[in-house]
Amino acid sequence: MPKSPAFGSKVNQLRQPSTGVRSGGLQRRVSRSACTLPIGNLSPGAVWPCLLISRDHNVFPRLFGFSSAFRLAIDQPEPGQSRELLLLQNLKSDTSPYSAVNFRRDVDLLVIDQLFNRDCRVTPQKSSGWPESQSGETRMLLRGTYIMLAVVALSTTGFGQGTPLDTIKRQADEAYRVRDFGKTIQLADQILKSEPTDHVALYLRGSARIEVGISASNVELIRLGIADSREAIRHEGTGVADYYLPYIYGMSYLTGVEGKTTHAQTARQVADSVLEREDLADDERANLLYQRAHAQVQLKDYINAEADLQQALKIDAQHAAAHMLRAEIAAKSKTPAEAIAAYTAVIQVFPNDAIVYNNRGMYLLGVGQHQQALADFSKAVELNPEFTEAHINRGFAMMEAGNWQAADAVLTQALTIDPKHTGALSLRGQCRMNMGRTADGLQDFNQIVQAAPTSASSYADLGFAQFFAGEYVGANMSFSKAMELDPNARFLLPWRLAAEVRCGTITQELYRETLSKEEAKRDWVDNLILYQGGRVDESGLIAAIHPNDAKAREAQTCEAYYFMGLEMMRRNRPADARGYFQQAAQRKISKLSAYRGAILALSATASTN
Repeated sequence: MPKSPAFGSKVNQLRQPSTGVRSGGLQRRVSRSACTLPIGNLSPGAVWPCLLISRDHNVFPRLFGFSSAFRLAIDQPEPGQSRELLLLQNLKSDTSPYSAVNFRRDVDLLVIDQLFNRDCRVTPQKSSGWPESQSGETRMLLRGTYIMLAVVALSTTGFGQGTPLDTIKRQADEAYRVRDFGKTIQLADQILKSEPTDHVALYLRGSARIEVGISASNVELIRLGIADSREAIRHEGTGVADYYLPYIYGMSYLTGVEGKTTHAQTARQVADSVLEREDLADDERANLLYQRAHAQVQLKDYINAEADLQQALKIDAQHAAAHMLRAEIAAKSKTPAEAIAAYTAVIQVFPNDAIVYNNRGMYLLGVGQHQQALADFSKAVELNPEFTEAHINRGFAMMEAGNWQAADAVLTQALTIDPKHTGALSLRGQCRMNMGRTADGLQDFNQIVQAAPTSASSYADLGFAQFFAGEYVGANMSFSKAMELDPNARFLLPWRLAAEVRCGTITQELYRETLSKEEAKRDWVDNLILYQGGRVDESGLIAAIHPNDAKAREAQTCEAYYFMGLEMMRRNRPADARGYFQQAAQRKISKLSAYRGAILALSATASTN
């Protein structure tokens, strides 16, 4: 089951609307120079020749012609002289037609490669066009992203005069414009089978992969999108500014999901480099400033992020994503009153935009103002009846208020728009189980597993639903499959033990490590296991709760009381069990499986009294 609300559809923009489709197809402004990163910041010596010899000779036709000068410039700059200056001086002395513009673009790619290979390794895999659902116990269920599109800077002649591949490119671009990212990926795959270096297809697939990867919290897909965007820059060849946007955006986002600041630092460094160019159009500069601000938010550098956003808004006062990111910064760094005022200011600029109402509603929901949030989600749906995430958020707000029947109707409406939306299915499944429609709820969770058969979290969510429905054999199988797909999902061990105890068969080797641990080395998972095995009593379990971290303490308290309630039910002490379940339910952590289990258990015991 989902552990958290459907926080969806923030404006996390790669591009801003600017030009539109022209008669020749997708077109671009020709760049007059390529961007460059400061070579002096890179490791000297063997790294560079190693990178050079791994490149396609068609991409670097002249670097091999002065490779010794290249290495000398990296290794031995004169005192006070930058390596980049030496490289360009060496280039000027070369008589080949290879231009400084192309050289600087290629150097930039080498820098990106070095940073990319250091910070963001990708395991190549064939794309099926659709990502797996990655909901689970450690992340937000929904973080739908809405990208305000601009015409991609693709070629001076557009798509040509109607070849089959040109037609597919147009279709892929149109799919991307309407946020049909799965179709975009499928069409781009089709192009790349025939033309593996087609930069348009790489750019579109990379952007779509990043969008879907972020929406589904599929880190591997985000990484594949970053790899695509890097290759698009390489094969496009002239340094189109828009091609850097998905790379910067994807790298920034990785910091948020992995906690590694090096990703966002890389994104900021690349953005710095491109912003040094003098040939950028206003819309390009505004978008790059926005993306750099996004990277700085990931680094918690809110002052510089706000400065970038102010510059972007001076260039384009209607830059919706910049307005929204300012509000998000307020949400992260200011008081709730200031944050709400910041979101309201965005609504004043865009009073007819469903997304800005949805985003303010998300913040209001997060600070417990459920009725105000519901009003915003309802307004978003009124402005855009096809806005799936606003329907889902509206349904979640109703669930938070305990209005299960109304929530079910709203989530069903969302599924009429997008029948395969795993977030909507997960929330509706939870809703139906709370309504006593257990079979219908389990059907929703089974649909999620069918849609994402290799997703560990999908099996975990199904396992929770089966556990709460009393289907312990099925729950144990689902938890086992989840742990097979994700060996790090150790948090499932207490749930597996609870299911196995109720099945009458216990897999001893699963818990042997816990049983042999010294008391000082036990973690919370160990204590939940030991409690169920009779090695720790109720007071010992309460004493093991985290003493300092307030959030961890609240969540562990909820879990402790829930597992105590389970144990009392197993001992046929329903009155004691109900008391413990009530204690768990008082924590009101709707994202926690133990909380949801306590609510369902209380509902079940109430119906039998």
